[in-house]
Amino acid sequence: MNLKEYLKTLENKKVKKQLDEILDQFKAQPVGQGYIDIIVKREYIEDFIIKLSSKGFLINALSWWLYLELNEFSKYGYGGPKSKFYSGWYSELPHDFDELNNEEIERYLISMDYNGISYINQHFSNVIFSKETIQYYDSHILKFETDLNLTPGFWIYTPDNWRNSKQ
Repeated sequence: MNLKEYLKTLENKKVKKQLDEILDQFKAQPVGQGYIDIIVKREYIEDFIIKLSSKGFLINALSWWLYLELNEFSKYGYGGPKSKFYSGWYSELPHDFDELNNEEIERYLISMDYNGISYINQHFSNVIFSKETIQYYDSHILKFETDLNLTPGFWIYTPDNWRNSKQ
């Protein structure tokens, strides 16, 4: 299977509603209209990735965010949205992005077919749990293991015309 076939499979199966239900189940918050920058709190990350994989949805990138309480100032990030599920807000970290390019993704999909989706999604799980993001002006390095506010935003590879039900 290549990326074009993957996208066609999603459209043919009419699984967009399933993806929206997964977002609800894990209190996953898309920042925009599509299926990129879907912020998921750390306690749901592993199960979210497992569910995406089991339903055949492919993660192709991660952005990084800090979860802060409403009155907290973001020392390292930009602005961002108020959480729809929690009392705080998310601040986007501007200098860090993890992705696989389309050629890498296709290589795994072609060689492993649907197992390639699980393999790629597991790759991103490994990236998350070992994450050390860039060093900031104060020499601080954010680490997923120790900085409990560090949260990924998932980019899910979907047809360009898909819009999430959250907007």
